[in-house]
Amino acid sequence: MTELKLKQLHRGYVLTDFDGNDIGVKDSEQAMEEIRKLVKPGEESGQPAIKEPLKKTRPNTAELHRQIFEKAKEQIDLTGKFSAVGISRALQINNSTVHSHLKKMNIELEELIKKWKIGHYENVLPSETGTDAESTNVESAKVG
Repeated sequence: MTELKLKQLHRGYVLTDFDGNDIGVKDSEQAMEEIRKLVKPGEESGQPAIKEPLKKTRPNTAELHRQIFEKAKEQIDLTGKFSAVGISRALQINNSTVHSHLKKMNIELEELIKKWKIGHYENVLPSETGTDAESTNVESAKVG
């Protein structure tokens, strides 16, 4: 049954619900209350009767761009490179979205990578290479 039926009797009303069940009511106010309950059953418990599917809202583009840049910057600070897949997983967004944003900020990211490499090589080179005097002393020690 797709409709509600309300039939007036000598004393009160009979309401037939969507399933064909008859409900006896004493006056029109109670009948209207029963109709409201049938049309919107969740209202009495505080929940809507028909739950709308949750729509995923689009984040603000500028905010998303900033978040992607921050994640890329964190990755560059740690490893000297960035991964679009890692960023998309961390932010739980589409990989193609991350790629398009990374293309737009390519120049800035390349500068960060260059700075990281310069800083990294400055820290690594002096400790790994010795002076010429030290290397000749080591070689002469091996020969003799």
